[in-house]
Amino acid sequence: ADGMVVAGEVGERLGLPVACVPHSMGVLKMLRLGWDPDDQAQLRDPEYHFDHREVFELAALRAANFEIANTPREPEILDEYYDLAFPHAVMPAGAAKPFFEAGAATPDPSVAASFGLEPGKYVLFWGRLSEAKFVEGVVQVLGEARKLDPEAAGGVVAAIIGGSPDNPSGEEKEVEQAVAAEMERYGLGPEDVKRIESQTHATLAPLARTALAYVGMQRLEPFGMGAAEAMGAGLPTMISSVAGITRWLQDGVEVIFVDPDDPAAAGVRLVELIRDRGQWERLSQVGRDKSLADFSWDGIAARQGRVMDALAAGRDPRDPGEAPPADPDHFERRKGRAFHRTTPPWRGDIPR
Repeated sequence: ADGMVVAGEVGERLGLPVACVPHSMGVLKMLRLGWDPDDQAQLRDPEYHFDHREVFELAALRAANFEIANTPREPEILDEYYDLAFPHAVMPAGAAKPFFEAGAATPDPSVAASFGLEPGKYVLFWGRLSEAKFVEGVVQVLGEARKLDPEAAGGVVAAIIGGSPDNPSGEEKEVEQAVAAEMERYGLGPEDVKRIESQTHATLAPLARTALAYVGMQRLEPFGMGAAEAMGAGLPTMISSVAGITRWLQDGVEVIFVDPDDPAAAGVRLVELIRDRGQWERLSQVGRDKSLADFSWDGIAARQGRVMDALAAGRDPRDPGEAPPADPDHFERRKGRAFHRTTPPWRGDIPR
């Protein structure tokens, strides 16, 4: 947010158009924590300082010509909480290059072997270990698949990658306990559900290349970077239907959508994937093609470049069919917008 205010200041002084990429709005973070954005005590929390963050975010966005949002929820939040109908485009965050490189390379089974994993016999989840990710749902899917078809799924294990199992944070401890509870409920041991600490992209990418599937059962997921990365590596992907990435995907075409509240149905989809090699290969190829087109840094940079070209020419940079701007001067090079130097634009009293 402070970087975006600097961009607004530069635009003011040089008469340049400004595009902001908030990445994550403070009010969204509050909602994910289960907090009330209208509670002044929580807004002024001494750890997060959401009140300071909000002032900078609003100052920057009021100074900008255009917003590039990473999730559809960001523009909705601006309108819902700040009455700020803002011209924008929604673009996904980009997946790292090592995943695309791994997808094009010959599979390397040695990386999986170093973690005691057999190629083609494990499903993966990687990401931050938070309650919203519903990591224990991955255990449920494996347990349901084994109950449904012990022959097909009996030798499949789940590798959950993230956090620090030996020194977990408070939230990670709660997730670990939830995972352990589901393992006990389904009669699964540490040989069935392997816990692996966070790994670099250089390790995750070849692991994805030799896995059976990526499984994400998130109950709250603004985007779903793990799914984009898995697809880039050519790994068939099962992703929660609530994840923001599903905006760009079709169930059964590039990925498989799963309901985090219905692990039995997700287990059925996993068994189908294990049994049907043709479906596996099709999802691998189509998912990778989709990720290359929409989620690679090169593809996203090209689209952002078109936005910048349009703004520099004073044109509306949005794709045809998107909503008209609330204010026609949004795409003009304008002065008098760096008002953050004189007055804080707090919610409910936004200067114009």
